[in-house]
Amino acid sequence: MRPGWYPDPSGRYPLRWFDGTLWTPQALDGWQRPVVDPLPAVGEAATLPPGSTPTPPGASSTPTPPGASSTPASSPASSTPASPGAGPASVDAAPPVLPVVAVPAGAGNTGPPATGTPPGTVAPVDQGRWLFWLTWRMLLLVVALGLLFIGFVVLPWGHILRLGMPPITVHYFDFVDWVDATNVQASGWQRAYAQGVGLLHAFVAFVATATTIAVSRPGRHAPWAGLLQVLLFASLIAVHFGTPHADIEDVHPGGAGLAVFAGIFALFLACPGFETKPKPASPAR
Repeated sequence: MRPGWYPDPSGRYPLRWFDGTLWTPQALDGWQRPVVDPLPAVGEAATLPPGSTPTPPGASSTPTPPGASSTPASSPASSTPASPGAGPASVDAAPPVLPVVAVPAGAGNTGPPATGTPPGTVAPVDQGRWLFWLTWRMLLLVVALGLLFIGFVVLPWGHILRLGMPPITVHYFDFVDWVDATNVQASGWQRAYAQGVGLLHAFVAFVATATTIAVSRPGRHAPWAGLLQVLLFASLIAVHFGTPHADIEDVHPGGAGLAVFAGIFALFLACPGFETKPKPASPAR
């Protein structure tokens, strides 16, 4: 029996490639898609005795009477890959799909050449697409880091206004001391945020976003990426109520709170979100 597509002797798939010596792991499913399905090396389905010719699947094993001529199962010009229960397909007919051949070393498979990406592996990401995907996220990380530094170090956290006193410009690390000294009514969250919670929150958000970008690729985001993006969105609310942008009597907000808010928002944009995959098209029948 020459190499060709024949009904799968294991019955698991409609067609399996026979290379003239062995049944290979190369098979086609009902939609003519390539499948790699190794077979146990048992009986005639795996090996052939020296000098013997295998019986094609579905053909009778009764020898041909002397003088009778055997008619080929199908002609090369009109044969197509066999369907389950049909006779062997012609070896000259081109297979509908060139599947990936996965044969152990030394098996001597002479099947069609492998094309495409082997099953179970991920196709390589286009280099240009990956560079663009990474570049704009890295730029957003740099912008976020700069905004957070400006908010916590450079710009004033607020201006305390008291009757009979000029406005007192206060930075992040001095805000709580001035609030206590001037008896300004600030909420517990605003006091905690100005006592280090805000700085720690920004640091954790930056490191988590940078790590998520580092382990993600276009179409293959980190498993926690979507959850992190939701937490970053919630962090925007925490920043708003933790800075003097929330209503505090006798305190005029400085530009620091807005810079911190913008920095967290830049992290939110840079973070890969929930991975969405297009719905595969239905195969033609």
